[in-house]
Amino acid sequence: MKINGKKIKCVIWDLDDTLWSGTLAEGDDVVAYDWLIEAVMELDRVGVVNSICSKNDFENAKARLTLLGIWDYFVFPIIDFVPKGLNVKSIIENFQLSDENCLFVDDNESNLNEVAHYCPEINYANPFDEGFREYISSLITETHGQSRLNQYKILEEKKTQAQAYDDNDKFLADSAITVCILRNPEDLVYKDRIIELANRTNQLNFTKSRFPDDAAFAAEFELDDSIHMHHGVVFAHDKYGDYGLVGFFAFDERGRYNRRLSHFFFSCRIMNMGVETAIARHLADNYNVDASTVLSKYSAQEGAYVTIRQGADERTRDFIANKIHLDEDAVTVVIAGCTSGVISHYLPPTLLPCNFQNFTLSAMNFDKQSAYENVVYTVYSDYITKGWSKYKLFSYKKFENHLQTFLEQNADKQVFLLMASEKYGDEKPESFKEHLKAIESALLHGRSPKRNAKCNAIVRSKAVAHANVHAIAMDDFVTSETEVINARHFHRNVIKRACLQIGSMRSRN
Repeated sequence: MKINGKKIKCVIWDLDDTLWSGTLAEGDDVVAYDWLIEAVMELDRVGVVNSICSKNDFENAKARLTLLGIWDYFVFPIIDFVPKGLNVKSIIENFQLSDENCLFVDDNESNLNEVAHYCPEINYANPFDEGFREYISSLITETHGQSRLNQYKILEEKKTQAQAYDDNDKFLADSAITVCILRNPEDLVYKDRIIELANRTNQLNFTKSRFPDDAAFAAEFELDDSIHMHHGVVFAHDKYGDYGLVGFFAFDERGRYNRRLSHFFFSCRIMNMGVETAIARHLADNYNVDASTVLSKYSAQEGAYVTIRQGADERTRDFIANKIHLDEDAVTVVIAGCTSGVISHYLPPTLLPCNFQNFTLSAMNFDKQSAYENVVYTVYSDYITKGWSKYKLFSYKKFENHLQTFLEQNADKQVFLLMASEKYGDEKPESFKEHLKAIESALLHGRSPKRNAKCNAIVRSKAVAHANVHAIAMDDFVTSETEVINARHFHRNVIKRACLQIGSMRSRN
């Protein structure tokens, strides 16, 4: 038995004298080893996929495995009378996995050595080796995940369909590959999946990212400079099926050009689909991200057939609703863009757990979840003109009317509205040219103390008129100008103090 200690993602089984005693091809009345049949099912349950490499007649083996109730648990099985070395190598390639993440189980020492020759890093074992049963048991109890069977069945179907094409690019173009990008803050609800993906993926982990624990994730996306991080998750689907959450990216927004990718990793199940290339090109073209280390590995045509959508389309929304269990016990929804992670980190326990939304007053796209008891909303995000582009210009009347509608929709909740600074955060131009830019910015985007003060006044008037609405002036929690980045962005100490105040207000209601 050779075990390298790496995470096992796939177990490839022999059949005769391995899963059962006897030789099926010789007409034996084979008898299954019940504990191994159960192990196949349990491995699937925790996210380890199963396959077969066996010298047998395909139809007879399939019939026997069907009778045992486990045929459908196997993906990419190769059952024929040929040497096993290249067959196991082919199975691993079909799964798009590395040798080191696979385990081959066979009772024949010659087969084990042959497979090890073609797959040098593979784990292998004889089912009768001392300690094998304990090892399989530990694999089941120590692996934490969910079944990936359906996802690999999609790969299996695609492999079959692709054989009808002479041109793989044509096959991919006909596959209708679509990716949906859910950006900060909506991606934060998938924190556990992001951490799991970072720690599992190897071949498509371009930044070699790892998150040892929740604290490591929080350090980047809920603390310190996290408000400068632009990040998002990637969901993918095509005409063959849904692949779920397959990728994550992050970069620091403070540089204007050649922004460096802090995180860029994807699940191996979208390997050779062009998804990672399409996302890299999208980030380079739209956000000035330096994605050269990714794009240099692929041709200019790679990923050109992938459709990219901002936000979840209907199919992705259905997948999330049916397959991904978000925190159904969430009592608070946080609507705060890049500040959402920091706010959620400092909210008191009475307002946790929370979910996130990307809502704007101009779009009125709030997802009305009756289970939420509280709404924490950086309403100052809607002070700027840019968010009202479909109306051509910002107007205080529109702002007031839309805010009133939003509050009416949430009359049964405690609503905390965070207001922009009226005292701090305005840049002090050092030259006439910069002064003109500041004027232009104020005119085009409404980044001015006057705009902030007038909008804050509207927010305060609504808080007075609605018993469930609380206006939170961020200025009240600033102790030094150094704690202010600009009128709408604050260092975490300011946010921490504001969250304590929110908790205090909530406890009194």
